[in-house]
Amino acid sequence: MRMKPHSKPLKMKINNMIVADKTPKILCPDDFNLPYTLGDVPEEQQVVLDSCFAPVSSLLEHSIKGLAAEGIPMFVGYGVLTGLAQVGIVRAGIEMRSDEMTRKWGEFIRTGDNDDTDTDDNDDKVKKLNEDAVKYKLPAIFNKASSYCGYYGGTLGFIDTGEAQDRWADPLILSQETIKQGGFKGIKLIEPYVVSPGYYNSVNPMADDYFKPTIWYVQGIPVHASRMLYFAENALPTILRPAYNFFGLPLAQKVLDAVSHFTGCRESANRLLEKYSLTVFKTDMTEILSGGMDTTLQQRIQYFVQNRSNDGCATIDKEKEDLVVMTTSLAGVTDLVRQAMEYVAAMFNEPVTKMWGLSPAGFNTGDADLRNHYDNIESLQEKMFGEPMTRLCKLLQLNAFGEIDPAIEFKFAPLSEDDEALKITNNKTKAETNVMLMDAGVVAPEEVREQLINDPNSGFNNLEPYDPAAPGTDPLEPFDPSLDPLDSPDIERKEVTIDANFNESDHKRDADGKFTSGGGSSESGNELTKSAKELMGKEYKGYTGQKAIDKLLQEKNGHIKNAFTREDIGGISVLWGDDKAGLKHIITQRTKQGFTQEKLDKFFSELGNVIETGALGKNDRGTFELSKDGKVAVVSPELHENNFTFLLTAFKRRTKK
Repeated sequence: MRMKPHSKPLKMKINNMIVADKTPKILCPDDFNLPYTLGDVPEEQQVVLDSCFAPVSSLLEHSIKGLAAEGIPMFVGYGVLTGLAQVGIVRAGIEMRSDEMTRKWGEFIRTGDNDDTDTDDNDDKVKKLNEDAVKYKLPAIFNKASSYCGYYGGTLGFIDTGEAQDRWADPLILSQETIKQGGFKGIKLIEPYVVSPGYYNSVNPMADDYFKPTIWYVQGIPVHASRMLYFAENALPTILRPAYNFFGLPLAQKVLDAVSHFTGCRESANRLLEKYSLTVFKTDMTEILSGGMDTTLQQRIQYFVQNRSNDGCATIDKEKEDLVVMTTSLAGVTDLVRQAMEYVAAMFNEPVTKMWGLSPAGFNTGDADLRNHYDNIESLQEKMFGEPMTRLCKLLQLNAFGEIDPAIEFKFAPLSEDDEALKITNNKTKAETNVMLMDAGVVAPEEVREQLINDPNSGFNNLEPYDPAAPGTDPLEPFDPSLDPLDSPDIERKEVTIDANFNESDHKRDADGKFTSGGGSSESGNELTKSAKELMGKEYKGYTGQKAIDKLLQEKNGHIKNAFTREDIGGISVLWGDDKAGLKHIITQRTKQGFTQEKLDKFFSELGNVIETGALGKNDRGTFELSKDGKVAVVSPELHENNFTFLLTAFKRRTKK
C-alpha cells in the first residue's frame, strides 16, 4: 500500500519592503572641515592652515572610529564641538554658567597698601577704571570668553594697542615705555579653531614656558603670547595639551556622555509612553508570512483604527479574528529620567536646583544648593578670569594714568545677597573681638586698623595705613594726661591761667615784645634741685630748629636752650629727659603704640616745622599748644624759674571728638 506523501509546510518569507531601513550614517573627518565663513585665505597661508588642521583631522578620525570601541575619551575636534553648540541642553548649561559669572560683574577697588595720601585722587582713579571697564565692554567680552571656554575649552583675547601687524610677533611689556596713554583700543576675542600654537618649550619641564606657546598663529599671522589674554578651563595633563590645541577640556565634551545618556533615557521613556497601551489584532497572517503583499491586511487595520475611539465600535470576524489590549507599567520611569537629569547637572558641576529648577529626589534642599552654585561660580571666576583681569588692571591703569598703582585691584561682586548679610554679621563679631583685645592690651589700635585694611571683606580695606607723620592722620591712642611730663615729681612747674579766647593783652611782654615766662613773680628759688640737674644733663650749644632735635636724638642726653624762637612766645628749649619728660618720653609713648624706628624718624622729622609755624593756642592744663595739620606740640610756659623758658614737653596728634 502506497502512503500519500505529507504536504510541505509553508516557508516563512517576509517581504523586504515592509521593514524600514534605519542604519545610522557613519561620520568621517571630511564631515568636519573648516567652515567656509573663514573667508578666502591667501595661498601662502593655505599650506600653514592645512597643516594646522591635519592633527585635528587625525584626532577626529581616531576618536570617531575608536571612541566607542576603546572607551577612551579623546579630543572630538572643533567640528563636533561646534555641532554640540547647537544642542539645547549643552547650550543652556554653558550660557547659564557664563551669564552667572558676569551677572553682577564687579569693580576696581583700592586695598590701601600704598603711601599716597591724596584720597580724592585715589577715588578718581578707581572711578575712572570702572568707567573704562564699561567703555571697553569688558563684562560682555568676559561673558563671551566664558562661553568659548565651555564650547571649545578656551579662547584668546587679542590686546589691541594700535600697533602695526609687523609688531605683533614682538613681546608686549606692560610698562610706561611700551603702553602709551590713550593707546589701548580694546580686546578682540579669537575663536580657538582659527589659531594654532607656534613655538613652545617641550624639553625643560623646570622652565616657565614648558608646553606654553610663546607664539600663536592666527590664520597664519604670528602673534606673541604676551599680546593675548589666555582663557581656559579644565586644565589637562601636559601630555594631552597639544591634542587639545593647548587649551583645556571643553565643557561641551565633558558633559557629552551625560547629555547623551539623558537624551537616550528621555527618548526611551517617550517611546514607552507611546506604547503604553498596545492593541493586538489577531488575524490571518498566512499570505504575508509566505511572501505575499499585505494590501488587504493594511486596509483591514486602517478600517479598525478609524473606528477605534470611545464613541466608536471595533468590529472583528468572530471566527478568524481576535482583539487584545495590552498595557505597560510606567512605574520607575520617572525616577530613571530624573536620575539622568541629576547626572547631567553633576557633570555641569551645578546643583539640580539651578540647572533644572528642581530639587534632587529624596532631599530637602534650597539655600544649600544655591550656596554650592555660588561657590562654583566664584571658583570659576578666579580660575578663568583671574590672570586675564590682573593683566587688564595694569593695562587700563597705564592707558589712563601712565603708571601702575599696585594697591588697585579688581574684585568680583558677591552673587548672593545672603553673602552681604553674612559679611555684616562676621564683621560685627570681629569688631567686638577687637574691642575686647584692645581693652585687654593684647593688640594696639594700629594693628586693628591694619587688619581692616588687609581684610577684603571688612568694608574698610580702602583706608590708608596709619602713618604718624602723615598730615591729618587721626591718633591711634588718645593722649594720656597722667603721663604728661609736667606731672613728674622731679620737675617743678608754674601754673598759668589763660583766658578762653587767649587774649594776649592779659600776658606781659618783655622789652623785645615777647611773652614773659609766667607773667608774674617767681615763688621758687634760683637753684635747680639735684634731680632736675640730672634730668637736664649736658647743654649743647650752636644748634637750632630741627637740627637741635636731631642732635638730641643722636646724643640721647642733654638739652638745648632756646632751640626755637617764635615772635609770639620767644625762645623754646628742648630736653632729652627720661621716660616721663622730654624727647625720650615722647619716644616711650609712641613705642607703646607700636611705632617702628622708621615711623619714629618720620614722626620727629616734622616736629621742628610744627614748633616754628604752628598756630598758638592753649589748653585747660595751663600749657601752650602749637598746632599744624593735626599735629600738636605741647609747650610748658616755664620750668624752674626761667632756667627753661617755654620747654617742649610733648608731641602728639589732635584727637577728634
